Amino acid sequence: MRVRREDLRARIETRSAAELVLAALVVGCHAIAALLFLLERSTYDLPPEWSLQFDVLLGLSLCLLLLATLWREAGRAKALIVFAFLCYILLCYPLPSHTGLRIALGMPLIMLTVVVFPLPDHFVIGFAFIGITLLLEGPALVWGRRTSGAPPSDAIGLAAVLVFVLALAATLKELAESRRRALGEVMRLDSAIDRIADVNASFQEALAVAEEEYVLKERNRITREIHDIVGYAFTNQQMMLEAALMLVGDEGGRLRELLCMAREGVADGLRETRKTLYELRKMDEPRSPDFGVIVKVARNFEAVTGVRVSVDFTNARGDLESQAWMSVYRLIQESMINSFRHGKAKNIAITFREDQDSLFILVRDDGSGAPVLAEGIGLKGMRERVSALGGDFSAANAADGFAVRARIPKRPAPGGRP
Repeated sequence: MRVRREDLRARIETRSAAELVLAALVVGCHAIAALLFLLERSTYDLPPEWSLQFDVLLGLSLCLLLLATLWREAGRAKALIVFAFLCYILLCYPLPSHTGLRIALGMPLIMLTVVVFPLPDHFVIGFAFIGITLLLEGPALVWGRRTSGAPPSDAIGLAAVLVFVLALAATLKELAESRRRALGEVMRLDSAIDRIADVNASFQEALAVAEEEYVLKERNRITREIHDIVGYAFTNQQMMLEAALMLVGDEGGRLRELLCMAREGVADGLRETRKTLYELRKMDEPRSPDFGVIVKVARNFEAVTGVRVSVDFTNARGDLESQAWMSVYRLIQESMINSFRHGKAKNIAITFREDQDSLFILVRDDGSGAPVLAEGIGLKGMRERVSALGGDFSAANAADGFAVRARIPKRPAPGGRP
């Protein structure tokens, strides 16, 4: 599960970074607006109570936009944008000649409008917002006083800046959506690879079981054929010899002696044949995996995935009990699947060696490894299997990929369970 967790972590980090950028933009633009108002307040010729009203509306607009940034994917964010837009109108209406302040307050509002509203709603709302902003540039009657409007050049510049901000925000949103769709597609393909790998492992197990069953059925068929053919022939020969002995009588001399020897030889051959066939029939229980099965699984995996798998047995002879062999088989299988699924490896090297008491296994690949190793079901399952046998297990990044190491006792510890 390493890839999925890394993708989820990347998505969380990307979301947090976007929230920080938007919040910084909102705070910065409101700070610039407050500074501009403070520097030019004396030139507005407005009543003294307007300063208090401006501060309250500016603080309310800041809180609304910050909450919209935090809740941008919720429905209530749209209502917050509408209230912030009303605050913007009340802030800018008494200041028809201050284009810079409108730009400072309009930029975060347009940005969040694009973020919160879907396409094409954000374009409709954005251009409506720009149109209303241009209307605010005209002359106004505030507290019984008429203020002059902004010159046409300022209105054109304001419209150009806000249209540019709208287009930039829409482009960035589309890029973010494209990246999110691409990431979703990657996760979907990764999930498909997981399922394919699981199916491949199931096919390998089914193939091994089917092959074993076929061998058992074929051996049983052969034993039945031998029993019927050879048993029938030996029995006929025995009966013919009995008939010959009856014809010879008690005075056959040397001929009777030879016939008796032949009859005993046929009887011994029939007994030995039946004994051998019975021994063959007792071999019906499936055998535990061995190095031959490991090689076969590696070759099948290589053919299906295209990953080159090398197997080196060094001094290992595979003198393990059935319970331990099953753990080795599962460990090799799961390690190869993880290397292909998560590490995107091109080469896998499996090495066995043993000493007097234990079998040592090393599975290395040349994949991407794991930036942050988090044990999923596969690694935990391998660790539990090896620990149940009294062995040791480790999995970690290697110099050029990922490595899984295990020590399997040749004789499981007392009380061990499969």
